[in-house]
Amino acid sequence: MKSNKIYNLSLAAAVAMAAVACEPKLDAPTPSKGDADFSHYVALGNSLTAGYADGALYKSGQVAGYANMIATQMKAAGGGEFKIPYIKDENGIGSFSTTYPYGMPRLALAAKADCKGVTSLSPSPVGYPYNATQFSEYLSLNGQTGPFNNLGVPGAKSYHLGVSGYGNAAGIAVGTANPFYARFATSSTSSVIQDALAQSPTFFTLWIGNNDILGYATSGGQGNANPGMNPATYGSNDITPTAVVKASIEGYVQALKASAKAPKGVLAGVPDVLSTPYFNTVKWNGLALTDANTVAALNTAYASLISAGIVTKFVVGNNPFIIADVSSPAGFRSIKSTEYLILTTPSDSIKCKGWGSQKPIPASYVLDATEVSNVSTTITSYNDAIKGLATTYGLAYVDAYTLVKNIAVKGYTADGVTTTTTFASGGAFSLDGVHLTPRGNAIIANAFIEAINAKYGSTLSPVDAAKYNGVVFPK
Repeated sequence: MKSNKIYNLSLAAAVAMAAVACEPKLDAPTPSKGDADFSHYVALGNSLTAGYADGALYKSGQVAGYANMIATQMKAAGGGEFKIPYIKDENGIGSFSTTYPYGMPRLALAAKADCKGVTSLSPSPVGYPYNATQFSEYLSLNGQTGPFNNLGVPGAKSYHLGVSGYGNAAGIAVGTANPFYARFATSSTSSVIQDALAQSPTFFTLWIGNNDILGYATSGGQGNANPGMNPATYGSNDITPTAVVKASIEGYVQALKASAKAPKGVLAGVPDVLSTPYFNTVKWNGLALTDANTVAALNTAYASLISAGIVTKFVVGNNPFIIADVSSPAGFRSIKSTEYLILTTPSDSIKCKGWGSQKPIPASYVLDATEVSNVSTTITSYNDAIKGLATTYGLAYVDAYTLVKNIAVKGYTADGVTTTTTFASGGAFSLDGVHLTPRGNAIIANAFIEAINAKYGSTLSPVDAAKYNGVVFPK
């Protein structure tokens, strides 16, 4: 009986294999435009649209941006040229600081010794601080000519895309203009939306609003959560009210829809920034104590506060960090599991200067419960408004919030390659912890393509995300 079962199973398998062999191969559908016209596509947005990654805008990052990937897939369905204002090289130019007054080069993994002499891979700038001449070279288009289809401007908030003179080089030093837009603005008085309209686009993507909340979040809530309705008075870390974000985006959509070719398009929501590596790499309970004597000394020092429930009792193993909190009777307390430490929290200060144990971690490195609520409720409000605008104006919508949150919770698997939000090794986010890797961009591009196909009946082919790299590790 056993041998008959084996024979019958083998026969069934052979018949099934023969049937499969006889089936005709199903070819992927020929890409088509459906109700859309991809002949002149423009992409409006901020650093995510520009292809910013690893803390800087650099050439290969621009090439691997989601907008360029979408444009490439559109070419098989009547899409035209997609011009990008490329940075001159791979060092790139990023954020500005006292150390890097002319912009920091991109980050790359390199061996670095910590305060205890232990060497490990750590994000480090690839070049030395630039001088004024080099800064000017990076702002130059180096012979490239516009108009450019990629209108992504790093640092831009929702209301910035409509500001005349936002690309006026004379305004960079006083903060009224953006150097990344000054590179390719068509005039000193133009705005990003004006430069888009001047091209008479037939299709657009608009992904904006991320920076309206991101500065507040990444600064540890060091901004005004209710700054009023006048953007001219906002600080860089203030939360933009939803009404301002909505009015800004609606104005751009109305202008685009009323332009010569009445373009169709896509709006995208704001991702769940709290799911990014920037807020999940330094763990709330990352104070690792291995020495029983140290534990006993800390418990003695904090005895009264432990009794009062302000500080959690220390144990051998992982412990909550001590954080500054002006609302606490002691001026500090133990961090809660629902609060966050940001990626730039100085690890050497924790290891060698007593931060988080003997000294509270400063509030600028912490998102406390109130600040977390401000971030979460604001993003939800933004996305409700943006999705509502997509419905009102008959546009496709990309739910970037759910996409990023799902990658954080369960990962994204394509062709056997699983991508997560784990810092550096996860594959989705670059070394700045906020911007995407090439693979992360491919995943986002596919979300846009899926939304476009569903809304307009097109059959754009998806991007093969598995072919794109995450963070590159040294060999």
